[in-house]
Amino acid sequence: VVIVGYLRRFASHAGGLTVAGIAGLAVTAFMLINTIDTTINQIFGATRKRALPKRVAIYLAIVFFGPLLITTSGVLMKEAVMTTSLDRHFPTIVGIGIDLALSGLAYALLYFLIANIFVRFKYCLIGGFFVSSAAMCAKWGFALYLARSPMSAIYGPFVALPIGMLWIYVSWSLILGGAAIAASIPMLTCGRFSDIQRPGNEFATAVNIMRTLTQAQSRDVSEMSFRRLIKTMDTYPQLAQRVLEKLEQKGLVKSRRILMRSDRWSLNCDPTTTSLNPVFEAFALDPAITLIQPEKGPLASFNDDLRSAKALATPIAELFL
Repeated sequence: VVIVGYLRRFASHAGGLTVAGIAGLAVTAFMLINTIDTTINQIFGATRKRALPKRVAIYLAIVFFGPLLITTSGVLMKEAVMTTSLDRHFPTIVGIGIDLALSGLAYALLYFLIANIFVRFKYCLIGGFFVSSAAMCAKWGFALYLARSPMSAIYGPFVALPIGMLWIYVSWSLILGGAAIAASIPMLTCGRFSDIQRPGNEFATAVNIMRTLTQAQSRDVSEMSFRRLIKTMDTYPQLAQRVLEKLEQKGLVKSRRILMRSDRWSLNCDPTTTSLNPVFEAFALDPAITLIQPEKGPLASFNDDLRSAKALATPIAELFL
């Protein structure tokens, strides 16, 4: 109640904005949206950026339709509860439960729509309900702090500014914490969590991707969805996406986007003639390293022997089929 009172007072003063003020507010809002998009995608490990029109469309939908959907759902849910005896016996508990459910769903949708990478909605729900629960506790603590603090006496009519900034900081920290939880669950639940910090993990994952796609192609499965690929390899989306993009840059695999984030991956090379040398160059030993340069580097002959080894020189199809 205390927070809402301050915000209403701040909003009443904002009603006198000029055209220049509105333009500045719009620019600030766009910069904030871009910051949210960039930060959450960094947490989820998404390296691809959406086109600007798609980003604008997603955020307009969140800003305009999100509150409408949540408000409508809340009204319908409360009406449904009022028809039962729960609302008469436990009005406070029911109200808190509805608020937690709706805000948790809203945060989950925020993560699910913004993250430009495959993420299971159930993980977004876990992160969203963490934020909604923590935010409710923070709101109670914040209201208690404001009721007992001398901020009004210190800041006078400008008290809304520090209060708003402090609450934005707390809210932003909680939102990022929920995103980190939703992004970390796939790492913790995959079978290869212990390999994350081990040297050569990306190279081994790249070889496994080439093996999986080659074997799928031999069964007349020309494409594999990203979801099926990471499930088959028992790895997490961030690592798989990073490795696939490097392989795509080398021309070894290609992707085809069907929906917003539904990529389908396939080989972009002939497995009967292509070896693992390009994979080795991309993830293990860059041929531009001075020490292995032909006729110059002291390790040039070692590099030649390494690349001519059976595991790297043999075509992929012969290795894995």
